[in-house]
Amino acid sequence: NGCCCCHVHRQAVHNEDRSGGRTLTAFKLLSKFLMKTAVQIAVALLTFLLLGLGIYGLINLRMEFRPEWLVDPEAEVTRWYFEHREYFNDGLQGQIYLMNVDNVKSLEDLDILVDTFEKKGDIVKSVDSWHKEFKRYVEEVSSPSGST
Repeated sequence: NGCCCCHVHRQAVHNEDRSGGRTLTAFKLLSKFLMKTAVQIAVALLTFLLLGLGIYGLINLRMEFRPEWLVDPEAEVTRWYFEHREYFNDGLQGQIYLMNVDNVKSLEDLDILVDTFEKKGDIVKSVDSWHKEFKRYVEEVSSPSGST
């Protein structure tokens, strides 16, 4: 049975001629070599060294995303993208949409979100938020001097 090497058939015929060939001789030498304690320790150390290097490499793996990887290199939009990046290298515009938000109750949370983006000057060039104007309006309307 080729799939289960541990299974021995009842009617197995053993070849008593073990003179073999070069392969059998090589395996005999390799097995004698691997049975030495020093070699076993060296193999174990090498295994753990390679495991450690693999884990170190996995931990230091850098994630990177570039939009140009996802577009067809022959497409017109690809040519536009590279020319736009070369001549107008201001980055790309991003937008954030919020759903199911009670603007009046969430003013403080929105303040924190807008302030966080404004402080990220290394990755965010500018923040154009409606929130500050809306907050000013709510404060005017809710203040006693703003009511008529």
